[in-house]
Amino acid sequence: MAASERRFSLAAVIPTYNRAMVVPRAIDSVLAQRHPADEIIVVDDGSSDETDEVAARYDGQVTFVKQENRGVSAARNAGVARSRSDFVAFLDSDDIWFDDHLVRILLAIERTAGEAGLYFSDLEFAASRRGSSAWGWSNFSIESDYELRPDGRPWAFLSIQPMTIPASVVRHDVYTAVGGCSEDLACREDTHLFFKLAVATPFCAVAGSAGLAAGGADHSLTRSFTPGHPTYVDCTVSLYSNLLESPGAHFFGEQRRILARRLADAHWARARECGTARPLQTLRHLGRGTRQDPFLIPRRISRKMASITERPRTGTA
Repeated sequence: MAASERRFSLAAVIPTYNRAMVVPRAIDSVLAQRHPADEIIVVDDGSSDETDEVAARYDGQVTFVKQENRGVSAARNAGVARSRSDFVAFLDSDDIWFDDHLVRILLAIERTAGEAGLYFSDLEFAASRRGSSAWGWSNFSIESDYELRPDGRPWAFLSIQPMTIPASVVRHDVYTAVGGCSEDLACREDTHLFFKLAVATPFCAVAGSAGLAAGGADHSLTRSFTPGHPTYVDCTVSLYSNLLESPGAHFFGEQRRILARRLADAHWARARECGTARPLQTLRHLGRGTRQDPFLIPRRISRKMASITERPRTGTA
């Protein structure tokens, strides 16, 4: 059989934690796929609700893995480790796939002979999650059914990444080779993963929407942290520090400067959060930030001044 005609196997991995009310919706959307997944693996990250009863209802259709509560990254990694398929498709327990998601992805995989380590589609967002879609937010599009790029870094470096976990399918061996999702990050593990994949493997964008990010924060395995939240900022510092310091992360020239500026901005945010209450920590973060970007402080001041001058005026002259 020619390489291009090989049938590739695919597993669906769904991490969940205390989401017995919504995880059936996610599982049912996988079972309803026009092209069925070869494996459906649900990883229960230490739930204390009725998730075990949900598991019993799908006996014979779904493989359930239960572990101590260790977070969404550990749950995804456990699902991949359990899988024996060539590719792994991820779905969060509060989201759903449209029934043609795997058909489109597998067709692209077959037509590219599985060359890419990451295949990704668009993802729609419910009105409760600001609406629109991942590709809409990132102003990303392709002109054909799929587009294969030998170097995925330009896509990963867009100001908003068009890749999302529930719309991503990763080649099993590549996911393992890059170390999977970082279990040290409480958030932003997806951004970190896509950067790691971008230096390791070709990317393939597949036209169409994978599904709907339907649930709110109450139905998500991952906690929602706003960009200004200390945990979000700390994870941002960690992820960009890791990317810049990792010997296997081949970022050069402008890409490396972008990562350094983003790390510097994260240190700036951390310094602002420390403020005058913790002056030593404020100075420490400012120092680390300016080492990454010597123009950090004048750049941030200039941005602040621009925002003030652009602010609409109220009242009468």
